[in-house]
Amino acid sequence: MNKKVYFNIIILATLTLSFAYIDVYSQINRSGRKPLPLSNCSEFSSVNEALSKSSWLTRISLAKKNLNILAPSIGDMQNLEYLDLSYNNLNSLPEEISNLRKLKEINLSFNKFQTFPKELFQLQQLEIINISNNNLNNIPNGLYHISALRVLDLSVNKLQIEPQGLSGLKYLTDLSIANNNLRYFSFQLPTSISTIDLNGNKISAIPSEISKLVSVTKLYLGNNQLKAIPNEIGKLSKLDYLDLQNNEISALPDEFCSLMTLNNINLNSNRIVSFPDCISRMINVARLSFAGSKTMRLPDNIFSFPRLEYIDISSNKLTGIPEGLANVRTLESFIASYNNFDEIPYSIFQLNSLRHIDLTGNRISRVSSSIRALYNLNSLYLSGNTISFLPDEFSYLKNCKILLLENNELRSLPSSVSNMTSLRVLDLKRNPLTEQEKDRIKKMLPRTRLSF
Repeated sequence: MNKKVYFNIIILATLTLSFAYIDVYSQINRSGRKPLPLSNCSEFSSVNEALSKSSWLTRISLAKKNLNILAPSIGDMQNLEYLDLSYNNLNSLPEEISNLRKLKEINLSFNKFQTFPKELFQLQQLEIINISNNNLNNIPNGLYHISALRVLDLSVNKLQIEPQGLSGLKYLTDLSIANNNLRYFSFQLPTSISTIDLNGNKISAIPSEISKLVSVTKLYLGNNQLKAIPNEIGKLSKLDYLDLQNNEISALPDEFCSLMTLNNINLNSNRIVSFPDCISRMINVARLSFAGSKTMRLPDNIFSFPRLEYIDISSNKLTGIPEGLANVRTLESFIASYNNFDEIPYSIFQLNSLRHIDLTGNRISRVSSSIRALYNLNSLYLSGNTISFLPDEFSYLKNCKILLLENNELRSLPSSVSNMTSLRVLDLKRNPLTEQEKDRIKKMLPRTRLSF
C-alpha cells in the first residue's frame, strides 16, 4: 500500500469516528454503585450497513434497531472491540460472532435471551459483558473460558441458581446478579473481586466463605431475606460500602467492628435494636442510613460512630433521640423526616457543623430560638409540620440557601428573615398567608425565589 492510499484511509477513519456518540448503559442505580464503563462508538442500523462503511471499525452500535436476528456477517468485522446490541429482540447470537477475536466489550442488555449465549465462551479476550434485563434462567457451565473477564452484569433476569465457573475468572472485579431469584449464593469467587451486587434476590444466609474475598470494597445484599450476618464478615478488610437494607436483621456481630475501612452503611428497613459496643472504634464510618424500620426507639448507641457526617433515620416512629447525638461534632446532614417529633431535638442545636436538616412530615409546632446556633446551615426542610411561628433568631441563619416551609400554619414571617442574605429558595405553599403578607415577604427577600 502506497503512502497516499494509507493516508486517505486514515482520513476516512477519522471522519467516520467523528460521528461517534456516547452510549450510556441503562442501570438500576443503587447508593454507591458505579455504572459500567462508557464507550464511544459509531451507530448503524444493520451489520451490512456497518460493513458497507468499513469492516475495520472497532466500535459500533446496533442498539434500538428492533433486531430479531444478528446477521452472521458480524463475524467479518474482525477488528471490533466494542459491540452494542442493547434494546433489541435478540434471543441468540450467530456462531460467527466467535470470529471477533479482538472484542473486549459487548452490551446485550434489554433483549430476550433465556440462556446465556455459549458463543461468548469462545471470546477469551472479552473484558466486559452486560446481559442485564433479559429473561435468563440458565447459564451453561463455561464462563471460566472467558479468562479476561473483568465486569459481568447479569442483573434483572430470572436466575434461580448461581452461575458456575465464576471462581475461575481470576481477573473479575465487578459482578452483578441483582434482581434475580437466587435463594443461595456460595461466594466462591476469585479474590480479585471488588464489587458484588446481590440486591433483590431471596438469599436467606451468607456462608462463611465470604471471608476469603479480601479485595471486596462494595457489597450489596439489600432486599433479600437475611436474618443474620456471619462473623466472617469482619475479614473484609477493604470494605467501603455495605448495603443490607430491607432484610430481617436484628443484630450485628462484634466482628462487624473489624471493618475499619467501612465508610457507608445502609441498614434501612431492618429490625436492629442494638449495635455492638465496639462501634466506637469504627473511625471511618461517615454515612449511616437507618430509615424505614418503623421503630419507636433507635439503638441507644447509634451515635457512637465517632466521625459520622450523615445520618438518615427517616420513616420511623420516633418521638425522641438517644443521648450521644450532641457528641457527634462531625455531623453535617441530619435526615429525620416522617417521624413523630413535636419539636426539633434539642441536641441538634449543639451541632454547629450541620449543613443540612430534614424534618419534613413530623408534628413540629414551634421552632426554638436555639435555632440561632445552626449558623452554618445551608438547607432546612420543615415542610409538612404544624409550625405557626418562626422566632427572630432565624436571622442568624445567614448561610442558609434553601428553606422549605410548605404545608404549615404560618400567617407571617418575622422581619428578621430579611437578614438571611444567602437565601435563594423559600417554599411557603399551603400556609394561611394573606396577599398583603406575601407582598411584604417579596419586599423583604427580593433575591429569593419564592413559592406561595
